[in-house]
Formats: sequence, C-alpha cells, structure tokens
Amino acid sequence: MIEGIPLPIGVPFGFFPKTDTRSSGLIIPTFGEDATLGFFLRDFGYYIGINDYMDLTNLGTYYSNGSYEVSSSMNYMKRYKYNGNVALSYGSHNYALPGDPPARDFHINWQHSQNPNASPGSTFSASVNAGTSSFYRNNPASTGYNLQQLTQNALRSSISYSKTWPGSPFNLTSSLSHSQDLTQKTVSLELPNVNFSMASINPFDKKDRVDEQKWYQKITMAYTMTATNRINNLPESELFRKETLTKKMQNGIQHTIPVGLNFNLLNYFQFNVNANYNERWYFQHINEHFARADSLVIDTIPGFTRVGNYNLSAGISTKVYGTLNFKNSKIKAIRHIITPSIGFNYSPDYSGLDRPYNRLIVSNATVPYPVVYQRYSIYNGAVYGGPGAESKLV
Repeated sequence: MIEGIPLPIGVPFGFFPKTDTRSSGLIIPTFGEDATLGFFLRDFGYYIGINDYMDLTNLGTYYSNGSYEVSSSMNYMKRYKYNGNVALSYGSHNYALPGDPPARDFHINWQHSQNPNASPGSTFSASVNAGTSSFYRNNPASTGYNLQQLTQNALRSSISYSKTWPGSPFNLTSSLSHSQDLTQKTVSLELPNVNFSMASINPFDKKDRVDEQKWYQKITMAYTMTATNRINNLPESELFRKETLTKKMQNGIQHTIPVGLNFNLLNYFQFNVNANYNERWYFQHINEHFARADSLVIDTIPGFTRVGNYNLSAGISTKVYGTLNFKNSKIKAIRHIITPSIGFNYSPDYSGLDRPYNRLIVSNATVPYPVVYQRYSIYNGAVYGGPGAESKLV
C-alpha cells in the first residue's frame, strides 16, 4: 500500500540520501578479446575521492597471454590558485614468441596551469608528454587505438618558472624541456635552462639626487647570466646510463656584463663609449689527437675551465641643421639635417696559438701519407662556444 492505495503485488523500494561529499568505489571492467593478446579484462580498478581538491583513479588491464597494463591518474585543483592533472602508465606485453622477454613501456602526462593572480611576480606552468617510443603502439587499453596517438612521431615537454622582484632590476627564468623523435627513437633534453638578468642601472648615481647628473653618474651597467645543461639526439636506449650524465651532457654558464657611457660634449656633440665583457664557465672540454695517420680521436675531458673575452667601442656624433628658402615658388623651403659621426671598435685577437685554449696537433703520418697539422679550440662544440678559432687544417 502506497499513500493508502492498495497494490496487488509488493514493490520493494527505498530512499537513499545523496551525500555532498566525494565517494570512492570500484570501477567495473569490460570484457573482450584482442586478436594478439587474447581475452582481456579491461579497465578494472578503484576510484578514490581524496578530498574536495583532488581525486585518484587506478586502472588495470589483464590479458590471457600474461600481458598487463596499469595506470594511475590524478586531477587536482585549488580555486583561484592552480589546477592540473597527472597520469602515469606502464605496460608489459608478450608480442614476441613464447619465452622471449616482454615489451615494457611507460608514459607520463602532466598538465599544470597557474592562475595569473595567484602569485604576483612569479609564474609556473608544466606540460609534460614523455615515454617510450613504442608506448602508443603497444598499449591498446591506454590509447583505445586512437589514430591520432598511433600516428604521431614526436613528443614534447616543457616546464617553466619565472620570477620578478618588484622595485628591483632583477629577473629570473628557468625551464626544463624535452623533445622525442618516435621514429628515430632519439631524445633531446635541456635540464635546465636558467637565465638571471639585471636591467641597466646607474651604479654611481644617487637615488635622492636633485641636481643634474655628473658625467660619471651617467655610466650604465647591466648583467646577464645564462646556464644550460643539455643533450641532443641521444638514443632512447642510452637515456638512463651513467655515462650519459658524465660524458654526453653538455653544460656551461655564461656571464655577460655590458658597461656604457653616453653624454653631451661641448653642447654640440654626442659622445658614447661601450665595453662588453663575456665570460664562460665549462665543466668539460675536448682534447684531439691522431690515433693513426688518418684517424682523429676526440676525447671529452672533465674538469672546470673558464675563458673570457672583451671588446671596446666608442663614437662621437653631431647634427647639422640647415634651411634652403625659395622665392616665387610653390615650395617655400627645404630643411635638411646632416649627422656626421666617427667611431672605432677594438677586440683582441683570440685565434692565436699563444692562447691556452687553442692547440695544434700533428698526425703521426709516414710516407706516402702527407703530414696533417690540425689547429683546434678546446671549446669547439661547447654550448656557448669560445673566443678561439674553430678547428681547421693548416
């Protein structure tokens, strides 16, 4: 009986209150058959509602031939602050003959964005898409046989952070980047790139100055520091080897300091002088030698070295104004400006063999081979180069 109305049969029913909090629970799998891997139990797992700001989904797939796939993904968000998601996947598949090792693949995807108003003066963002080159081809449950994913030939990632200090001339940016060629199975990494800079300042000027600037108070100076640690076109199979970090990573730090002075001379001339100093720090350099008459060997030598170079320039200019007037003509006058200038530049010669970073090697050739002299700089191929000459035959 419902509301006083009798029913011929009993109808079970009940009231289930709806909660206003996240609920955790099992995820029901799907069943099917794969032509290569056999019968499967796909995407069974557990959902966890951690709190109002994040949740976690864990999934697994099992195939009757012993292959399996597991994945874990998390969504997170803090209103007016940031939001993002991260997913980790791993698969082991027996595509080869019985007894052969399985194909193991992994993949990571991370997307993070920050509200522009969350932290004035600093920003952080991330877009990571990395994994083994065969992941999309070998993991049908993770990709769902998505044609776009199966046919892509490159993966790219970028993580960046920037910071400015209000009221100061300083600025910092840092980034990590990754690019991966799925066809060639090579990886290029930059871990990290750092740039710290100081905008142009007048170091000898006074903040509370009220009178006109003196000549030395017009001197300007700036500073930029860049640093990088990178590797290009590394075979995917060598990525996690020890020698990759010790021998194949290219790194360096570069400091740049420009100094300038610009002022009026005798009220009619504009005089300027500029000096630039550039210094590079390296943690490895090269050494070349001939193993045989026609076999050049290039060794990478670890150890800290530094090299600097500078250049100077100066100039003076003025402006001459003139007016040519016309009578009885539609053109009343022509005004012209002449800007004569003179200047010079000076930069020392850094290509000579008297420099410690420029070297000369001689092949151990014998008749009938000609003797080969090879001049090179120990900084050839370095991330910021060097002031010496490039390798060439002499």
